[in-house]
Amino acid sequence: MSIPEPDTITLLLSCAPTLSTQLTLMVIQAVWWAVVIPVIAGLFAVWVKKQPWCEQWTALNKATFKKAFFVDFKTTEEAFDFACLFVGIITQHAIGGALCCASVFNLASVSLATTLAGHGAMCEVGWELQDVVVRAYQLVFGGSGGKAKNPTPLLVILAIHHSMGLGMAIPMNLSFASEPYYHEMVFLLQFAAAFALMTQNYGYTLDTKTASGLLRMKMAVTLTLIVMIYSRVLRFAYCGYQLLCIAYASGNTHLFFGGSIVVVLMSLLNILFVSDAAGKFSKFMKLKHIDTNAPLEKQKTFKFELEEAMVNMASAMAPIRIPKAKKEWSKVRGALTMGVFHGKKE
Repeated sequence: MSIPEPDTITLLLSCAPTLSTQLTLMVIQAVWWAVVIPVIAGLFAVWVKKQPWCEQWTALNKATFKKAFFVDFKTTEEAFDFACLFVGIITQHAIGGALCCASVFNLASVSLATTLAGHGAMCEVGWELQDVVVRAYQLVFGGSGGKAKNPTPLLVILAIHHSMGLGMAIPMNLSFASEPYYHEMVFLLQFAAAFALMTQNYGYTLDTKTASGLLRMKMAVTLTLIVMIYSRVLRFAYCGYQLLCIAYASGNTHLFFGGSIVVVLMSLLNILFVSDAAGKFSKFMKLKHIDTNAPLEKQKTFKFELEEAMVNMASAMAPIRIPKAKKEWSKVRGALTMGVFHGKKE
């Protein structure tokens, strides 16, 4: 008695290691996130507009986009909309990483864990594919506005970032779908990105002029540095080495050489990300809160150092810095000095 072939739905749900299944999942995930991320952004926008820190959060995100991504939004509304969209992207990374938890923490059978981790990888690939399509459309049909949203340095950074997901996920799902080191690598990259960006956005909401706000900021930058060192240096290096050894031992030369290239490229970004996290940690940990009873000179010194730290807080994922951005930072620094962002709290 012959065993019936699994139907298409079964193949898709199980993330079966066939090329047609993987390509179909990639397209489905791309369409899904192209629709869902704007929905998440819209819901978040409704909530954040009601918060007392909305203006500060928007201003610091606007400055970040200019310094980190070289995207200079002309209006606050444009920056706000994109910042909310970014929250949707953070959500996607968090979900993709969460799907790998069953394998990383041994929470399910090998079969189920493998399936979930495969979908976790395709979650990232789908988002990257739709990101490439959207940016290509903006560049071709968006005119000057589309080019302004996609400056060359940003495209270079995204090309390096997307190379691992778009270049390696499907080959890995086809050849080493059940490999635990692969699952952990997907988890580390997506989880670390989601955690760092969530922490950054949380930091943008804090009133660090207060003792409690500064303490919470110190806790946030400490956790971020620990997570980045563990996930983007220690375990990334170990898992990357193990996966390359597995590919080499299997005789899959294409996967070995392709994997070597993307591991090196991603390592360069990881070094920059960790250095950035270390810089934030150093700046905030040396700050000691000075209250209004302290001598005026000490208060001025504290405010100046705090402003410098807050300005640099907005440099996450900013491996390249250009002098032109200093004008934008001076505006943010001046606004922080006047305390305009927290006026609604009183």
